[in-house]
Amino acid sequence: MKRWIVRLGVLMVLDFVAPSEAAVYGVTQLTHNGTSNAYPHISGANVAWSGQLGSDPNNQQIFLYNGTTTTQLTNSGLYNTVGGVSASNVAWAGGGVVSTFTMEPARNNSLTTT
Repeated sequence: MKRWIVRLGVLMVLDFVAPSEAAVYGVTQLTHNGTSNAYPHISGANVAWSGQLGSDPNNQQIFLYNGTTTTQLTNSGLYNTVGGVSASNVAWAGGGVVSTFTMEPARNNSLTTT
């Protein structure tokens, strides 16, 4: 069972070993910055969230952690908000546009704006 926590701008994933041993858990710190990180969504090993770039609080970009690496999915200079993550799909909205990202290893990932 995975849970997320946002504290002082740091996004962490709590990975509980077993429900009967709730006190035994591992923590993976996903962000290492002093800016805002919020709205995390989790599906399996994937975690997507909105994170502030630079000093402008309206410059919120979308990031995805796939269990190994973190990838910045947007770089629009707009306020982007994660709508959800399901399996290998991430959806978000920003600047009046709804976008989706699908991880397809055989195709080196694809970005679709709808």
